[in-house]
Amino acid sequence: MRNALDHIRCLFLAVAVVLAFAGTAQAGLIGKTLAETGIAELDWPFGEDFKETLPYGEHKKVARYYLAEAGSHEVRLPISPELGRPEHQEFRWVSFEEAEAMLPPRLAAVLEWARAAITGN
Repeated sequence: MRNALDHIRCLFLAVAVVLAFAGTAQAGLIGKTLAETGIAELDWPFGEDFKETLPYGEHKKVARYYLAEAGSHEVRLPISPELGRPEHQEFRWVSFEEAEAMLPPRLAAVLEWARAAITGN
C-alpha cells in the first residue's frame, strides 16, 4: 500500500470524478475516469458507497461522488470526441485543507464525507 498521503491523494481523485449513471458504479466510473483522466485502474476499498450533492444549477442537477483508489498518479486530460477539446482544463493533487479552500460551498458535505471515510474519523 502507498504511504498515507499518496493513498489519500489517489482516493480523492475518484471523489473528483462525478457520474450520474445507470448500471454498476465500478463499470461506469472506470469508463468515466479513463475518458477524463487516462487512468484505467481503480480499486474500491470503500465498496460502492457514494455521496450525492444537493440539486444545483438551472437544471437542478445532482452529482454523485464515489471513492476509489487510482492505480496511477499519472493524469492526462484527453480530448473529448464530443467536444473536440479536453472536458477539463486542469487537475491537481491537493490535501483536504487545500480542497476545502478551492471547492464551492455546495461540495463541503461531499468533502467531509470523503475525509471521514478515508481517515476513519
